[in-house]
Amino acid sequence: ARSPQGMEGKMEVEKDVVRKVGEADNPEPYAIGEHKVDINPALPLNQRLELIEVLERNKDRFTMNMAELEVTTVLEHEVNVRPGSKPVYQPRSRRLAPKELDYLQKNVAEELATGKIIEFES
Repeated sequence: ARSPQGMEGKMEVEKDVVRKVGEADNPEPYAIGEHKVDINPALPLNQRLELIEVLERNKDRFTMNMAELEVTTVLEHEVNVRPGSKPVYQPRSRRLAPKELDYLQKNVAEELATGKIIEFES
């Protein structure tokens, strides 16, 4: 991604945080930490700066690798149903392409293995 218009040489949020930003001849995307981030060049300059600052302040809350996510105890999911009610039967309404199915099975297996999800039958 090219540097957006109006950014030439105007940005430095923190040393080594946003690298190679604002150089008109530099085709590199923004770098927040070690990750490249594309920011819409149509976004006004002040909003781009604010977005980069928010991303930098909160970079420990984002991941590029789902395996890095941890289990949370902040929230517990619950499905409330009426006593005696039966599940609604829904025939398989959407088939997945082989690539999608492979991706889904891989991720479910990974999350089961790491304890992020558990098998449950109701």
